[in-house]
Amino acid sequence: MKRILLVCSLFVAASTAVFAQATPSHPAPPVVSKTEFTAKVNELDALIALDNKTAADAKYHEISQLVNNEMIVLRYKMQDAMDAHNDADKTHYMELSKSQRMLNAQVMQLKNDMATNRAVIKQKLSTFADSII
Repeated sequence: MKRILLVCSLFVAASTAVFAQATPSHPAPPVVSKTEFTAKVNELDALIALDNKTAADAKYHEISQLVNNEMIVLRYKMQDAMDAHNDADKTHYMELSKSQRMLNAQVMQLKNDMATNRAVIKQKLSTFADSII
């Protein structure tokens, strides 16, 4: 009886290790296009100029989703650089991530009064667009 339990536990342990090796390290990241991001920023600017707060809030939500997707891509690239022991790329992606997080935080603070902060919001989102990899 003990032998059967031992064999079963060894079988379960071996099969678990095989399944763990077959899983990918992370799913494919969502792709963010600079062109698409810039177009949405220009649309947001136009909606703010028209004083259409509801549509501007909806467009900001779309931009925010793109920002989050870009940060996911950056985290994956940073992880790949760490896995490959590429310190130069890791450092580059870490600095880029810090810059993008800072820009995003600044825009989030400004978005409560989009009409007043229109030019600054567009400038910061354009700077973010330039940093998309």
